[in-house]
Amino acid sequence: MSKKTLTPEPLWDGSIDNILICINWYRANASTKQYKKWTLDYIKRNGYSKDDIEAIKACEMIAYSMVGPYCRISTQADIPLPEEGGWQRSLKQYLEILIDEGRKRIDFRSEKKNNFTKIKS
Repeated sequence: MSKKTLTPEPLWDGSIDNILICINWYRANASTKQYKKWTLDYIKRNGYSKDDIEAIKACEMIAYSMVGPYCRISTQADIPLPEEGGWQRSLKQYLEILIDEGRKRIDFRSEKKNNFTKIKS
């Protein structure tokens, strides 16, 4: 973390109580730029396809604020989030939403570019 904080970045110890401490710390001390970086790091490490990665990259910055802290926690600890309580399932579902949204944005940009080219010709 580049910005100075009052407390150091927490490391998740695998417990559910500690995950809440980590999430709150990231919400208070991280930026959307960091959330995006953490999300991309996570999906690259977890075998997502190049198409999925490109789709997630196309999302608006605000979209990463929900998923970024969870990706960071899992990546830092080098273990998946707990299935108990639905943590891992929720992360996967939210990443699928980001992939769908990113694909829509890519399709829209492509369609817009094609329409502009037709008008210009």
